[in-house]
Amino acid sequence: MFVFKIWGNFASFRDPLTISQNLSLPLPPKTTVGGMMASILGIESYFGDENYFDFDYSCIVLNDIRKKSFSQNYIDKYTSKVGTKISAYETAIKKYQDVEKAQEKLIALKEEKQKLLEQENLKKTQITKLEKLPTRIYKQLKTINKKCQDLSSEIEKLNNKLNETFTKPKPTNRELLLNPSYLIIIDNFKYEDKIIPLLKTHASIFPFYLGNSEFSGNFAYIESKIISKTINKADSFTTHTDKIEFSFEQKYSNMTMSLKAVEARQYKEFQKVVYSDKAIQFKEPVDGVCIEARLNNQLVEFRCEFV
Repeated sequence: MFVFKIWGNFASFRDPLTISQNLSLPLPPKTTVGGMMASILGIESYFGDENYFDFDYSCIVLNDIRKKSFSQNYIDKYTSKVGTKISAYETAIKKYQDVEKAQEKLIALKEEKQKLLEQENLKKTQITKLEKLPTRIYKQLKTINKKCQDLSSEIEKLNNKLNETFTKPKPTNRELLLNPSYLIIIDNFKYEDKIIPLLKTHASIFPFYLGNSEFSGNFAYIESKIISKTINKADSFTTHTDKIEFSFEQKYSNMTMSLKAVEARQYKEFQKVVYSDKAIQFKEPVDGVCIEARLNNQLVEFRCEFV
């Protein structure tokens, strides 16, 4: 078993059960913590490892959970069709230039014909050339007419594109966690021998962030030891909802966290837990661990359950 602390200025642990809204879970779920440990270890393909998430996980909130909600319109919604407009405009310009070149060629052929007609005592080669010029002029006129038709069609398409109106997308509701700080407890992790030295030396192979790549995070190894393997209260979350000794003096909330992720970031298993702003008291002892951890140069006892 090992313990480490994570913290940062902001965090966002997206609830995979939400679709149109980007809401944040109050605690980092097991799959998110698995991703954090993969970043530290430098593992890219952990989604394809069926046994990767077979570790035991718990989380203790160190700072009060504070959220900031706001609405956001993503800029790509406004620009998603700009490329189509530009492409249509460029195509129309090219066809217009082709017509101009054809017209210039026609004028040059007519001028050449006129010069030959003005000459006296034409040579045989000049007469042959003069006889062929009407056919060449006719073909050039045919080419111009065809390109003009194509140009007319492209201009019509361009006008349709330019006249398109884009519906302003509805804002997406987002939640951020402010100054988040958690104690993460992990047991039976297959890469425990590899990750502990990295945690102790504060080394991460890949960038370490809290949920979203724009929220960089920090981590630190915490010295700890197990005191007992049964607990009569939990400083983290609990799955034993039927054994909670509810108190009117504290607030209880529930959340559903993902436990396993597979290819294409599909979530396979879920667990509903109850957490509180204070320690959750049980009617009777339950399976868990009581640990002694050195936090801020002080030995502190924490009681937690694993999922």
